[in-house]
Amino acid sequence: IERGMIIQRPDAVRPFKNLVLKEGSFVGYKAIMDLTEPIVFEEYAGIGGFCQIWTHQTTTLIPPCPENKGPVTLKRNSICYSGVIVSPGITIGENARVGACSLVNKDVEPDAFVGGVPAKPINIDKTT
Repeated sequence: IERGMIIQRPDAVRPFKNLVLKEGSFVGYKAIMDLTEPIVFEEYAGIGGFCQIWTHQTTTLIPPCPENKGPVTLKRNSICYSGVIVSPGITIGENARVGACSLVNKDVEPDAFVGGVPAKPINIDKTT
């Protein structure tokens, strides 16, 4: 945990051993972080209120109970706005933005703006 980072009353967090918070990172109000695997916030990366970051998921309803797990990384200067859910093994690219209430189940490219369920690129063309 480095200087300048802010955590606003997380709702559920496992022991912090798998949490890496670099300088200027931000965790919004009532965020849920599953720290079964590492979650890394690079410099100035952040998540808004009510976001969920999952590093493992399994189901006991479907034999043989396949498990999906992996670390989650938010690269430098990336942001997930309020209510975003991030699946295990995801990387949010540098300078990327994820729109509110989106489900991220695939890696997000650097400088991208994605949104929706599931999250897909949103083209913002300022030339037209």
